[in-house]
Amino acid sequence: VIGSSKSGTTSLHYYLMQHPSIIAERNVHFFEYIDTNSIEWYRAHFPTKVYKNFKKTIRKEKLVVGEQTATYLFHPLVPKRIHTTMPNVKLIAILRNPVDRAYSNYQHQVKEGIEKRTFEDAIKSELKRIEISKKEPEYKINNDDFNNHVIFSYLRHGIYVDFIKAWMEFFTKDQFLILPTYELNNNHVKFLKQVFNYLNVPNFKIKSLERQNVGEYKKLDKSTRQFLINYYKPHNER
Repeated sequence: VIGSSKSGTTSLHYYLMQHPSIIAERNVHFFEYIDTNSIEWYRAHFPTKVYKNFKKTIRKEKLVVGEQTATYLFHPLVPKRIHTTMPNVKLIAILRNPVDRAYSNYQHQVKEGIEKRTFEDAIKSELKRIEISKKEPEYKINNDDFNNHVIFSYLRHGIYVDFIKAWMEFFTKDQFLILPTYELNNNHVKFLKQVFNYLNVPNFKIKSLERQNVGEYKKLDKSTRQFLINYYKPHNER
């Protein structure tokens, strides 16, 4: 599960872990920092023999193992790194309305004590930085690890089309399952059935469906919402 952050990936992980045929680690971040950890370190996250003994209800099907790191989608080097290691991997992306995703990301940073500005000031600042990077590319930071940072990337991380295009340079379209967050929230049975079918595991009734990592905050200002709807419209159409 490669993303997107603030789009329901934590809830999906919680549901996947309840399936007897699935092992899913969360927030491993290996392919972002592959230079500092070995592939053996990564493989150690998936002890299939141990889990086979642990999951007594396992059927005859093989275990499906994987991970969820919601910032993989944004990192420019991760697609190639994953393809080099696991060219036949199955990729799942959950895409939330980018307006809501941006506001949720902002509220999370406020909660963490990182963001002190109003949402409107924060996105104005980001828009200025975007324009500067276009007009004066020499000012753009030359650090690939910076691109996937959720801090202060409220708007850019919602331009999904650019990130997905980068991934599709390495993987075929049938290696992707791309689903909307609203379906996870409003029709979880249909959503999970699609995921299980894609992973070639039997459909399974998830008993505990509490949403995970849900923030509570005041509604987004109507005029700001409309501004962002207009901002994202051409990108969504692409």
